Amino acid sequence: MNESDPVIIEVTLPAPVDAVWRALRDPAELRRWFGWDHEGLDEEIHYIFDETVDAAEDGGTLAWEHGDRFTLEAHSGQTILRVTRPAPAAGVSWDDVYDEITEGWITFVQQLRFALARHPGENRRTVFLGGRAARDGGADLPEMLALSDPALVPGERYATTAVTGEHLTGEVWHRSAHQIGVTVDQYGDGLLLAAHYGASSRPPHGGADIVITTYGLDAAALAEVERRWRTWWREHFAEPGSTKHAADLRPGNDGNGE
Repeated sequence: MNESDPVIIEVTLPAPVDAVWRALRDPAELRRWFGWDHEGLDEEIHYIFDETVDAAEDGGTLAWEHGDRFTLEAHSGQTILRVTRPAPAAGVSWDDVYDEITEGWITFVQQLRFALARHPGENRRTVFLGGRAARDGGADLPEMLALSDPALVPGERYATTAVTGEHLTGEVWHRSAHQIGVTVDQYGDGLLLAAHYGASSRPPHGGADIVITTYGLDAAALAEVERRWRTWWREHFAEPGSTKHAADLRPGNDGNGE
């Protein structure tokens, strides 16, 4: 490990280290919270969390081939999880570095935190949307979702009429330079994570991903959530091919998903 590698995300998880380690190592537990539903999810979990990673015997560190690392630290019965990535090339500021792998790790860690905090032992069901903006200025998701108010900080309640026409309520779950996450009461206490990308990542107008994690919705309710969001999405974003999966955001992948 290079001690200069920056921490791209640090969260406190409401579970002891052994429980977090199990959530990161047991394929059945990973499937409860990780990524989004598709036919090849089990193979992706194997690739990301088994085939390309070294796991410390003491249950404290996961280190990937390309230098990304998860470190677990016990803290008062809970666990501090830190994610680090290799430092950029000399002369490049981390403030200027932005890519889909970093945002992917942030999304996955927030999914894990939500699962452990609100739905331990439960299976999630998901809707994933991703693509390039159809026109200039179309990728500012917080503004499009009416969640751009700087007063909406993590822990604050929100209420909004979503772009789908639904009235949604919940709390701001997390906020970073390129992401916002909110809980959604109407989705069985779900979690909506939205990442927006600049033109350098998805030319010519930028792009976005949304992962909607739901709990307790039946198949019909989930299908309606997906129908509403996908109808709006197709008006604003050019969707990539059906091969866009969580593994497209893994270390060493270019993240294009096409």
